[in-house]
Amino acid sequence: MSKILVNELAHTNDTTAMTIDSSGRVALPNRPYFFGDFGGSAYVSKTGGATLVFDNAIHNDGSHYNTGTGIFTCPVAGLYTVQCCLLSQNTSDAYELYLNQDGTTIARTLTIGRAVSFSYAIKCTASQTLAVAISTTTNIFEGTGTSRYSFAVFTYIG
Repeated sequence: MSKILVNELAHTNDTTAMTIDSSGRVALPNRPYFFGDFGGSAYVSKTGGATLVFDNAIHNDGSHYNTGTGIFTCPVAGLYTVQCCLLSQNTSDAYELYLNQDGTTIARTLTIGRAVSFSYAIKCTASQTLAVAISTTTNIFEGTGTSRYSFAVFTYIG
């Protein structure tokens, strides 16, 4: 059996693609990733049928999520996960979250109550777009830090 012994793999422009430590743990420092929330501290009306714009980026590795439009553009083909959690104002609220790929709804999750969350894995080609939308106009909590109940995560997993 042959072995390739390296500590780091890099592109010809010297950008590190992967590191492997002495215990065999692999790090991928340039993995596309976004984690963000709405950046407020109150209930705010979100328009039904519209893309939710998580404009407060906690992490936006690669800058593939547009905090002005709410759209994540896949930089490479592969498998992506999208997670989203929302907290609405009233226990009687009924609304859906949509996962949109290139502007078309490909999955939805319904809640009748205050909280809703989803996690989906979806195959994408390079430059396809992903976004989260809400079905009906609803007051959503815009908390941050330890009060972060409404957020979105987009991750390239391979």
